[in-house]
Amino acid sequence: MKAVIFDLDQTLLDRDQSLLNFIRWQCRGMLRPCVEDEARFVTRFIELDRNGTVWKDKVYDALLDEFDIKEWSSADLLSVYEHCFCGFSILRNGAREAVAELSESYKLGLISNGMSPFQERNFRCLGLAS
Repeated sequence: MKAVIFDLDQTLLDRDQSLLNFIRWQCRGMLRPCVEDEARFVTRFIELDRNGTVWKDKVYDALLDEFDIKEWSSADLLSVYEHCFCGFSILRNGAREAVAELSESYKLGLISNGMSPFQERNFRCLGLAS
């Protein structure tokens, strides 16, 4: 074996917890005046997201309609997601140690089938870009 390749979501990045923290932050911040039931909004976001298989413009379109939010557009919410999610990126337990240990003996690659530059920001925020 000459190299090791890591996927980002749910391998290095704890996507579930990162997403949950981001959505809660968005609800408690910009969406606070618009969302009365944070728990329901968070639950619906996660359901509509379908484990990252649905891009967030579609998720936000559905949420704006379902929660009758008029103060923000889907583009506004998507832009915040694209630029701020990385600040909530959390490494999975043991990921940093595994990368460090394997980097001593192998070439490492980090991959993702997620969109760029969104995922590149996550690599950088996790301290894994180099």
